[in-house]
Amino acid sequence: MKITSSYLKTISLISAALILLVAILIALFVIQPVAVDTYKGVPHDKIIFIWGVNISINIFIAYSLVMISLAKKGLGWIIATVVLLFIVFILAFIYIDAASAYSNHGSEMQSAVVILFICVVIEVVVWLLMLSTLLFRKKIMLQN
Repeated sequence: MKITSSYLKTISLISAALILLVAILIALFVIQPVAVDTYKGVPHDKIIFIWGVNISINIFIAYSLVMISLAKKGLGWIIATVVLLFIVFILAFIYIDAASAYSNHGSEMQSAVVILFICVVIEVVVWLLMLSTLLFRKKIMLQN
């Protein structure tokens, strides 16, 4: 199978769709259990705001991936992709940390924990897709 520029664009768009899926999963299945969490010492208004910021970051990453897939030439997309790789990597660790913290909050938080671990898997898959896209696209660019 030959790796072409259009194939790499498709992979970038799939990555963007997966990142949007993470944002939707968090919005639908994490924020509600967190909002009603009865664990002592949890500042609900701040936690919900932080998850809202997280959703916004995921939407920004998806938008950036779409813009990167549309980039024809130039090296700006390399820098943007490396920055996005770093952010996606950090988000995966944030989800692991949140899932492990929420696992101690009782049985009503177990659905949020499972969803967060699913989000970790999706983020890792997206990270691998982005890394492979970066490497192959750079190789294609150097050949032309």
